[in-house]
Amino acid sequence: MASRQSRIITNVIVVLFAVWFFQSGVKPPKEAATDFQLNAFAHLPVKYEGRKKPIDTFARNFLTVLSDKQSVRTADGNRISATQWLLDTVSGRPEAMDYAVFRIENLDVLSSLGLEERKRFRYSYHELLPNLGQLDTAARSAYGKEDRQRDLYDKQVMKVANKIYLLQNIMASFEDPSGIPQEQLMATAQRYTRLENYSIPLVIPPSSGNPRWRPLMSSLLATHAVLPDPLAAEFAAMLDASRAGEADLFNDALHKYGTLLQTENPAVFEKLSFEVLYNRLGAFMKSASLYLLVFVLSLFGWLFRKEGLVGAARTLMVCAFVPHTFAIVARSFLSGYPPVTNLYSSAIFIGWAAVAAGIVIEMGFRKRSAGMGNLVGGIAG
Repeated sequence: MASRQSRIITNVIVVLFAVWFFQSGVKPPKEAATDFQLNAFAHLPVKYEGRKKPIDTFARNFLTVLSDKQSVRTADGNRISATQWLLDTVSGRPEAMDYAVFRIENLDVLSSLGLEERKRFRYSYHELLPNLGQLDTAARSAYGKEDRQRDLYDKQVMKVANKIYLLQNIMASFEDPSGIPQEQLMATAQRYTRLENYSIPLVIPPSSGNPRWRPLMSSLLATHAVLPDPLAAEFAAMLDASRAGEADLFNDALHKYGTLLQTENPAVFEKLSFEVLYNRLGAFMKSASLYLLVFVLSLFGWLFRKEGLVGAARTLMVCAFVPHTFAIVARSFLSGYPPVTNLYSSAIFIGWAAVAAGIVIEMGFRKRSAGMGNLVGGIAG
């Protein structure tokens, strides 16, 4: 009886721990009325690489490409979200160029940029700026070679250059051309046309006046006094207020933009809140962390013959499997594609199937192979 009660208590503790672990980070930071309403901004729609998504997703993915992280450590040691980093960057806040977001690990590339190796291998745009011309020349030389002729330095130079080109193109797509002299408008329009051939974010959704998604730069360039684009004007007002550090003006423009969009195209907000929740849950990474803990608990349970540890690992594996399953279904729902479409999704699905097999082994053959299913699930997950 005591043993049964002990197992129940252990299972309850494990479940509560798993719930606490998965809910951490789901709620956005509290924002005062006088703060920049970044949570609302994160829910705004953008179309990028052929799919509508919230700015939260775009910012996280963009920052991950540059930095392999979804947040930024500032010079004073604090962390800011990907959404705040994106807003600071595209609005032109001076400190944005000092955020260390470029991950560069190759020592030869660092040397060519006049940079020294540091702990986290992350560098700011301002640090790269003095030698961007040299980097561009080296990258163009590498692009001109056939793949089999490229050495490690060539490949790493191309990798860093691609990150810089991506940042420059995306920053350009948020330009406000209103201050450009009249005689330069034609050249600017041609530059914007060329830029639209690249993958850039389209932040102005379809409306009654225009049926297609558009980048901010082109929408503002096409705007004039006779036929203004109110959506583009309010988005530009948000960026102007952000650059000036005026939270009240930013929040006012954000509210007007959201109201206009709800009136013009309410369907554009479908799935966005769910996707932001999905992003904040981070179920794949959190499940992977718990599977590692499952493996460790099972290993110690076997080594020291502690049935309690094996049982706790079993319960924890099930607790990790549930959000893992939810994440696979949610990802398919959001993307509109089946669960397996590329190597990354294949690895996730194979890991999920292996964990499911581990649970079956544990539940069906508990007496003969106690802990074996945990090890299978812990390693594969």
